[in-house]
Amino acid sequence: RLDALCSAAPAYVDTKARRLIELGRKGAAFVMFDGSAFTGECWDKSHGHSLPLTRQEHCDAYRRLSRLLHADCPSVLIELHDPIVAGVNTRYTPTYFLHGEPGDFDELWGYEYMWDPMDDLKSNRARSLYYVNLAYHIPIYLHINLKSDNANALLFWWYASTCRHLGIGGKNPDPKIWEAHKAAMRRYLECERFYKKGEFYGINEEIHLHVLPQDNAFVVNLFNLSDQTRTISGSIPLDQIGLDWPSGYRVSNAAGQVESGTYTVSVKMAPWSAQMAEFRLNPPPNQ
Repeated sequence: RLDALCSAAPAYVDTKARRLIELGRKGAAFVMFDGSAFTGECWDKSHGHSLPLTRQEHCDAYRRLSRLLHADCPSVLIELHDPIVAGVNTRYTPTYFLHGEPGDFDELWGYEYMWDPMDDLKSNRARSLYYVNLAYHIPIYLHINLKSDNANALLFWWYASTCRHLGIGGKNPDPKIWEAHKAAMRRYLECERFYKKGEFYGINEEIHLHVLPQDNAFVVNLFNLSDQTRTISGSIPLDQIGLDWPSGYRVSNAAGQVESGTYTVSVKMAPWSAQMAEFRLNPPPNQ
């Protein structure tokens, strides 16, 4: 006997879909499919699934739920947690599983890096977000707790750079850190198109670029992910990231420079710190 609700029971899927569609019609713009872990081996013949219920059928039920909601409310964003395990910062299924066909979910969950995001970053677990962004265009959603952040707004910028859909909670009691977070949010809002719509590139784990080719512009995020003062350095030709800047055009700021069609950076950074800057071909040369 299954001491849980069967995720593939037609009555459950249809009822869930009907209620979600009602919310979407009333204006809900984002839904999170949390609690999606495999519910166990169901042996109820009336449900029409295998006996017992398989993990694949469990996952297929969530895909059907996504498609039913999107068929009626195509603009609703759906975030799907790992459909087999829950409450852990690992995945059971491949990152791309259940994604890519019309009606499928829209966003990935950020591996539970929400409870103690500073520990996740310092332990290297949260560096996985960097590699997911290199490999996939699937947006990541994460709601982070900023209580453990520092005056450099390290957590804010790391997760803003690696999660296109970002939720924020938790106020650090230090007034200086609170002011740093307000300043970081103002700057983020000025450049949010780069983070939400831009192409993600990485020179290395500590140098991220968010590129808008149509604007001939990019934002750089720099990180020192260590407890020692270090020089963060790297370079990349702009034509490799879809930008077309005149070879003689030069621009520089505290986060590096563009010269001869190449972005180059070599910046001394404090331990566990972050910097960001915008590079734009504006105004164009000879105008």
